[in-house]
Amino acid sequence: MIILLPVHFFTDDPKNGLQTEIWNNAKNLSLLGNKIIVVTVSSDLRYHTNISLAKIGIILYSCHAWKSHGFSPAESLLCFLYTFIIRLRNKFDWIYIIDEVPTLFSKYKFGAKLATRLITPKSKEVREIILSKDWQFDRSHKNEEESWQMAKPSVWHRLVGFAAYTIIPKFFNPLRLGENAELIFCLGKDNYKYFKSKFPQAKYLPNGVENDLIEEQKPVKRENKNRFQILFVGRIAKRKGIFYLLQAYKKVYKLNKNTELVIIGKGSEKLLQELVEKCGDLLNKNIYILGEKSHREVISYIKSCDLLVDPFIFAAFSNVALEAAYCKTPLIAPLHGGTKDFIIENQTGYLVDARNVSILSNKILDIINKYPEAKKIAGNAYKLVADKFTWKHIAIIINNSFNENSNLN
Repeated sequence: MIILLPVHFFTDDPKNGLQTEIWNNAKNLSLLGNKIIVVTVSSDLRYHTNISLAKIGIILYSCHAWKSHGFSPAESLLCFLYTFIIRLRNKFDWIYIIDEVPTLFSKYKFGAKLATRLITPKSKEVREIILSKDWQFDRSHKNEEESWQMAKPSVWHRLVGFAAYTIIPKFFNPLRLGENAELIFCLGKDNYKYFKSKFPQAKYLPNGVENDLIEEQKPVKRENKNRFQILFVGRIAKRKGIFYLLQAYKKVYKLNKNTELVIIGKGSEKLLQELVEKCGDLLNKNIYILGEKSHREVISYIKSCDLLVDPFIFAAFSNVALEAAYCKTPLIAPLHGGTKDFIIENQTGYLVDARNVSILSNKILDIINKYPEAKKIAGNAYKLVADKFTWKHIAIIINNSFNENSNLN
């Protein structure tokens, strides 16, 4: 099959969940014998070149070197216009929209079938979280979070943006998510339950882990081997729950000083400064802020820590939690979202709403005091993830879904 993958950013060294999903979908679908045509607004290749990608079946087209937060109307329109040129030389069997956004591809499919993905249910619980002050703060500071406060779009990008937000909605209004799609992949079981009554073509699809990559990495050498190390990996952002985790850790430290908190991730200068100030005297003594690390380095830190805490308020399907599970690292995961698909309380891990700081701190202390039991539970998580949640397994689900739908006609 020839699969068109329109995205806002493509990299072989992903730094966040969406980048991880885009890269692994492209790579693993190509390894099943498909030709993947990626049309992206911008790209950043660290381990591959366009030539080496082509050898494994991924053809990469970058249409405009402009970084963006997601597949917004402007980025979607850029990819759509560029696809006209690509279509002169290529026929597509499927167009797969991974990001959750309405696009012109929903109305004009270039003779292909359309698959799209729905990430978050529109339930009351999720709406309340997304409208919370933490989420709204991050939404209004996205450029700062990415350190893009000095970035200015080109004239071309502004023209496309003007067309995307004014002309296109008036004359070519994109259909809502899911409409006119032959397949709709729902990220997580709760999400699938919510949408299956609305869309009969909905299918359940989880996220996965790069098991081969994880197995290649070795744990980092720790200076304080006798301390119980708690690890956070993620954006320094309000919605990511890092400030709740910091409050919880201070409670833990008062009762157990033989502990440390390691923080990996980037964020705005303002929030980083706030984080540093709230660490107080514990900074560089029991709390360490390491900044952003490569994906491979992150895996090494996950392997060496004693406990990974993902305090994200709502995670559609936490990739870092999946990776911790595959590393057999004890794990506290988000209570809200698709992570419940593989984290079963006291069987494969622990689920906590990090906004309840007392519950989070007590859970950490409980794990420290019953660590052999926590390691056994982490072993159960590994078995589940290794069996059902690798990217190779996810690619097979997608590939089979495409083939089955194609055979219907």
